[in-house]
Amino acid sequence: MEHDERAWAKAQWGTCELGNTQRDKRAVEIGMRMAAQPGAGLPEQMGNRAMLKGAYRLLNCWDVSVGRSGDRIMKRRGRRRGR
Repeated sequence: MEHDERAWAKAQWGTCELGNTQRDKRAVEIGMRMAAQPGAGLPEQMGNRAMLKGAYRLLNCWDVSVGRSGDRIMKRRGRRRGR
């Protein structure tokens, strides 16, 4: 089953360009873990403290946003307010 979630997550987010390869890999890993346990909360889905922290960092990153369709994550263009 893990292979199915990984393949799905790779298809969804494998082509993202989030500014660095770690973010790109993290997006796929987070998607795979979320797909494996869709009814669980984020802490349970991530499985450990390090993955949870990485997920929150990615999801709260100013440079990353969800696309118009809501199913794609992408690197935000433009400048952060106040900069």
